[in-house]
Amino acid sequence: MNPPLDNLPLVTCIIPAYNGEDFIEDCINSILNQDYPKIEIIVVDDASVDNTVEKVCRFPSIRLIRHQKNQGLASTYNTGIKEAKGKYILILHQDCYLISTDWITKAMMHFNDATIGAVTGKYIIDDEQIRHSFMKRISVNLYVQQVVDFDSVQEVPFSEGKCDLFRKDVLESVGLYDERFSSFSSCEDQDLCFRVRKSGFKIIKDPLLKTKLDYGERHGSFGKLYRKIYKDGVCQMKVILKHGFFSFKGIRDLSNIQRRALYAMSKPLFSALTLLALLTILLCPFSIVVSIFSSVLTARIIFLFIYLKTYKSSTIRWSDYIIFPLIGLTFDYVYSIGLLIGLLRRF
Repeated sequence: MNPPLDNLPLVTCIIPAYNGEDFIEDCINSILNQDYPKIEIIVVDDASVDNTVEKVCRFPSIRLIRHQKNQGLASTYNTGIKEAKGKYILILHQDCYLISTDWITKAMMHFNDATIGAVTGKYIIDDEQIRHSFMKRISVNLYVQQVVDFDSVQEVPFSEGKCDLFRKDVLESVGLYDERFSSFSSCEDQDLCFRVRKSGFKIIKDPLLKTKLDYGERHGSFGKLYRKIYKDGVCQMKVILKHGFFSFKGIRDLSNIQRRALYAMSKPLFSALTLLALLTILLCPFSIVVSIFSSVLTARIIFLFIYLKTYKSSTIRWSDYIIFPLIGLTFDYVYSIGLLIGLLRRF
C-alpha cells in the first residue's frame, strides 16, 4: 500500500548548471513531468556566460542560486544541498533527462530498505547522435563507458554521478562532497560514494530508472579529451591515496554492471605499466627487458579489444576495434602523467 500523499517526503532536485543553454530546459521539464507530488527544484548556476540563467528564469517555480565565479562541480553540489529542504536529494546534470514520469516514484521505493544510501539508474544515449562522429564514438565507447547494459537491480561500488538519488542525512553524515576536487571537477562522485559505503550504506543501480544523456559536444577534440583524462588521473590518485585499499573493494565481481568499475580502478595499474614499457623501450632499445614490456603493451591492446567486444555498443564500427585500442594506449600515457602529478601534488 502506498503511503498517503501528506506523508511522502520532499525530494529536492539539484541541477548543477554551467553554460547549459542547449540542455537546461529539457532537463527541468523532465522533472516537472514527474508524477511524484512533492518535489523542490534548485538550479545552481556556476557562473555561466551563456543564456542558461535566462532560460531557467522562464520557470517561476524553480529556485535559482548563482555563483559569482566558477567554483567547480563539488562546490556547486554542496551549495544546492545546503539550501535543500527535502529529506532526499536528486543530483541531475543539466544534460540528463528522466525518461519516465515515474522515475522518482520508483527510485524512492528502494529507500524502504534502510541500508540503501543512494539509488542510480541506467543511462541511455541516442546511438544516432554519436554513430557518425569519430570523436564521439571514441569518447563514449573508450572513455565515458556509462552506457552499460544490465537487466536487474545490483549493488555497485560507485555511481557515475550524473543522476543519483541520496538520503540527505547520509550526505550530511559523510560531510557532503569534498570540495578539494572542485578545481578538477573529477572523481568527486566516486569519493563521495566510497564514503557512503564506508558509513555502512549501499549504492544500487536499477535498470528501470532510465536517464537519457545528451552527449552534445563535450569532448569535441582530442585536446579536450586528453585534458579531461589528465584531470581524471590526478583525481583518481587522490581518491586512491585518500581511501587506500577500500578503493578496490567490491570490484571483483565481473558482472555486466560492475565492468566499468573494474575497468576504472584497473586503469592506474595499466597506465603505470604502459608508461614504464614505453620508457624501457626508449632507453634500452636492445635490452631483453624490451620483450617483456612489449608483451605488456600487447596485453593492454588485447584487453582493450576484449573490453570493446564485451561492451557491445551498437555505435562501434569494425575499424574501431583496431584503432581504439591504439588510441587507448595514448590515453594510458596521459592518464599515467595525471596519476604521477596526483601523487606529487597535494590538495
